[in-house]
Amino acid sequence: MVERFNNIDKLIETDLLYGLIKNRYIVFIWKGRDYKMGRYKKIIRAVLLVCIIMWLGVIYSFSAKNGVSSSACSGGITKKVLKVIYPSYVNKDAETREKIFEKTNYYIRKTAHFGEYAILAVLITFFLLTFNMGFISAIIFTAAVCMAMAAGDEIHQMFVDGRSPQIK
Repeated sequence: MVERFNNIDKLIETDLLYGLIKNRYIVFIWKGRDYKMGRYKKIIRAVLLVCIIMWLGVIYSFSAKNGVSSSACSGGITKKVLKVIYPSYVNKDAETREKIFEKTNYYIRKTAHFGEYAILAVLITFFLLTFNMGFISAIIFTAAVCMAMAAGDEIHQMFVDGRSPQIK
């Protein structure tokens, strides 16, 4: 495995983004080694911090939608998903379609909510790992930050028309 990463310094020096996408840089941060990349850490930290702030904006914008707009957005996605996973859905009677839709829509919304925070967790974890923080410490800190942000998101929804905080 060491032989596989022999040219990591050259890869990062010549093509930083490719190295990031392939996660080779992150692997070396997890090991707590620098590999001549001190000058790139500040750039990577800045990029990750901007991505975190932008993603928090995305989460806030979804949370700021009123109940009708939010339901319409998730309802449209649910209908598309149902067409793919349950093609005979359109042939069912209205009552059956409504039951299937409600159940599926619930899972689509929860999956989307989980996905929002999963992306946030990955960004925060990578950001913390650039400080050579231990992996377990980074995960624990990330979990605490994401839970605090989720709680803040639920509180924010108290002030949006047609929305309410829910923990299910």
